[in-house]
Amino acid sequence: MANIPPHNIEAEEAILGGIVNDNAAISKVNLDPSEFYVPAHQKIFRAMVELSNSSLPIDFLTLSDSLGDQLTAIGGVPKLVTLASLTVGTANIDRYAAIVHQKWQRRKLISVCQELISDAYDPAIEWDDLRTKAEGDLTTAITDQTTTKGLVHISEFMPRIWRELEEGVNPATPTGLRYFDQCLGGGLRGGELIVVAGRPSMGKTFVAQFFARLLAEKAPIALFSLEMSAESIVKRFWATEAGLPQTWLTTNSISAEHIQNLTQGCANLSSLPIYIDDTPGDLVSVPYLQSECHKIYRQHQKLGCVVVDYLQLIGDQGSGNRVNELGRYSSALKSLSKTFDCPVIALSQLSRGVESRNDKRPIMSDIRQSGAIEQDADIIVMLYRDEYYNSETTDQGVLELIIAKNRHGNAGVTAKAEFDPTVGTITNYVSYAL
Repeated sequence: MANIPPHNIEAEEAILGGIVNDNAAISKVNLDPSEFYVPAHQKIFRAMVELSNSSLPIDFLTLSDSLGDQLTAIGGVPKLVTLASLTVGTANIDRYAAIVHQKWQRRKLISVCQELISDAYDPAIEWDDLRTKAEGDLTTAITDQTTTKGLVHISEFMPRIWRELEEGVNPATPTGLRYFDQCLGGGLRGGELIVVAGRPSMGKTFVAQFFARLLAEKAPIALFSLEMSAESIVKRFWATEAGLPQTWLTTNSISAEHIQNLTQGCANLSSLPIYIDDTPGDLVSVPYLQSECHKIYRQHQKLGCVVVDYLQLIGDQGSGNRVNELGRYSSALKSLSKTFDCPVIALSQLSRGVESRNDKRPIMSDIRQSGAIEQDADIIVMLYRDEYYNSETTDQGVLELIIAKNRHGNAGVTAKAEFDPTVGTITNYVSYAL
């Protein structure tokens, strides 16, 4: 006996009957007509939506007229009268809608899996193409599309904004670097794509870890390390947390006097929701990133930050049009930040053109294969350490965070910080009098 697709006819009838009895209840039903299992219910709900959009009453007479030639197919007037006679309260109509939506999602997943099984049997489809299609289709199938919001009248936003104004709490999360936070209007915000760019050895990964460690105090962090192994990333976190030189952990050169620091650092990090994925970049796709982030979100019901280290390693390095491909990834990362309402921090390499200039401080056009990265990013921070190029500089141990793009404030400003690359600590610049 063939399996019957998931559905709940009673819930569908409860929704339709509830709307007939209380037309205003339709505003609580965030469903598309196609999500109903019974074809007749699809037609009836579509007619209800059309009547509601036209500011017309919804009853069995107006529905009969609206359905026209389709009336017989849905069971005629008796079907509408039956719905109208249902004594269904509308207090729980949103719950009934959730049941119908979940059954539809299950049917959608079944359909996708059946198609993928068929594709898997087809030897003409290359494995890489099949894997990419499977990741994309399955992610789309299991992602709750009700997160789309549609058009909402401006007045609906005012009460929440008013409450936030009364509370006077800045929605940004301070990084602790006072002048940097001041330049960004308070710190890091949800829904933003933050690109941290720099030449090798400028401290990109340390900056990303600094932000991630801070945000992990409030919510889970997803860190995708496309270049370094997870063990290397953990050792970096651990050394910084314990206040010990990075090389001591990478070479296992730890003596008994360091055990207390290591123990405390281990306890601190183990208590934080930091998740690390070191899948190689050529195996990482946009659907993969989305799927992994959804896993963390479903477990914790929130996400504090997503870090991608680094952008140019995502996907197929041999792609014919790498600029367009990276533009697609940067756009997807921006979408990810809005979906989970958290900062997405993407590290980026810079071109070698920096090395040929007298002033080696980077500019936005130095971003490798930039494409749409400059457009998609809300904030672009370029890193520079003068001591790397000039051993005689007076700025020893100084990291410059050059804010090349800033949607919430002035661009072209530089915030300095104290940086110890041996340990990985980043602190306030001592000369700032704030």
